[in-house]
Amino acid sequence: MAQENQLGILYARFGLLAKALEHFEKAITANNYVPAMINAANVCGLQRDCAKAQEYLKRAQKLQPDNTRVLIALACSYFPVGNYADAKVAYKRMSKVDPGLAAR
Repeated sequence: MAQENQLGILYARFGLLAKALEHFEKAITANNYVPAMINAANVCGLQRDCAKAQEYLKRAQKLQPDNTRVLIALACSYFPVGNYADAKVAYKRMSKVDPGLAAR
């Protein structure tokens, strides 16, 4: 799963986003690999597919509700679609989990 995630990152760095998503999906399917879910969400964000990005992030949040990377990404995914209320909720949760990070 980590190898598939790394391959996905490599493809994404070279702009091959569809290929990157394939590898992230393999990592997710193999073992619900949260880092791959975050990376897949980032790719979807680059593709301006906020709804799909949120699907990945909500799935990751169910597995790791206090993962600050997930919470930050989720908050950021709500802004482009104007969903400020949910962005605030995700940010508040993240700031409770890691106040130092929230201050930065």
